[in-house]
Amino acid sequence: MTPRPRPRATGGIADADADSLWIATAATAPTLPTLDGDAAFDVAVVGAGYTGLSAALHLAERRVRVAVLDAHEPGWGASGRNGGQVNPGLKLARTDLRRLFATDLADRMYDAAAGAPGFLFDLVRRTGIACAATQTGTYRLAHSATAARTLQAAAATLAAEGAPVRMLDGQAIAGEIGANGYLCGYLDPRGGNVHPLDYVRGLARVAMAYGAKIYAGVQVDALERSSDGWHVRTSHGIVRADSVIVGTNGYTGDVWPGLAQTLLPVLSFQIATARLTSAAAQTILPGRQAAYDSRRLILYFRRSPDDRVVLGGRASFTTAHRVADYSVLQRVLAGLFPVLAKTPIEYRWAGRVAITSDFLPHLHEPAPGLYVGGGYNGRGVAMATLLGQVLADLACGRRDIPYPITAIRRIPLHALREPALHVAMLYQKAMDDLGR
Repeated sequence: MTPRPRPRATGGIADADADSLWIATAATAPTLPTLDGDAAFDVAVVGAGYTGLSAALHLAERRVRVAVLDAHEPGWGASGRNGGQVNPGLKLARTDLRRLFATDLADRMYDAAAGAPGFLFDLVRRTGIACAATQTGTYRLAHSATAARTLQAAAATLAAEGAPVRMLDGQAIAGEIGANGYLCGYLDPRGGNVHPLDYVRGLARVAMAYGAKIYAGVQVDALERSSDGWHVRTSHGIVRADSVIVGTNGYTGDVWPGLAQTLLPVLSFQIATARLTSAAAQTILPGRQAAYDSRRLILYFRRSPDDRVVLGGRASFTTAHRVADYSVLQRVLAGLFPVLAKTPIEYRWAGRVAITSDFLPHLHEPAPGLYVGGGYNGRGVAMATLLGQVLADLACGRRDIPYPITAIRRIPLHALREPALHVAMLYQKAMDDLGR
């Protein structure tokens, strides 16, 4: 067996990410300048993940002077720790959105999210980001009879709307992806995969090539509105800007009152196997699609660029990193792919997903010139990239955007989120086990 590459030292990557396949296989991180003292820009961006770097790139392309500030480095958070799946759509269907918003706005939200993967893959092609991007499609899979009925209805709706989905029965699913236990599924060709850390680092490189400044190791302590714009107080000085974009998502702290209390951060755990044998590679996702299933505690998997199976899910609803949680995923992996039951697990890591109370991403404008985006509910690769552009549009004064700006609304009893989420997880697991 080829020796496993040792993870690179990456300037303070947390323990929950220290054994990540993506760190071990990513291209070298870009060299970043140092913020030393006060500085002035047109726009200051807090957070160097997909949201912040997409916003910075789209601003820099318009010759806007933009600085990105991150307490760690590009991709240190969920943008460098996710499964790299580029999935279309939101958690909610078009009919659900129409019950919550005016029909025109609901349709614009739905259509924008459906087109988010195409937006990302076009951006990758246009800018030449090297991130193993493959638009090979996304499988959505039903693990129970109840889920199968829901999925069949969803596929019929998508087909009626013109989405080129392909419905498959359980036998076809097993034949195409090599996984056991699914009753049916459909393939949506709009989706695909990227190497998530290479992608976020690529966004950083391209943004810098257009003139954006990206500063690592800069802790933002406060945002203050003044007569001449915004003062961003940091550990390295004050950054003055006409407007500010916040894209910290599941790692949001006290940068703005009440913002962290709108999000429920939980860890998404992932494992990666040793490289597949040639026989296994012929049967397990030979087309290299993304896949996720209908469990309430969602499960997702894919082939990595170096031919491993990467599987992830909600092993627990906590922000604590516990080694025991990975054993849950290892048992699931063996159930889905019996041929991998004795295949070594060579990488284990986790990153925070930000869940919202309505399961929708949120845009906020809590003060003039302050714009916030986040809460992707596990679909952040494509949606964060898209909403980064929307945030850039807002900072440039454009208001005809395809997504609503909503008020900051704290989740009640937010301080009790971990025990409450733990109880909810036990209930959801029971429902999954019962096929509900």
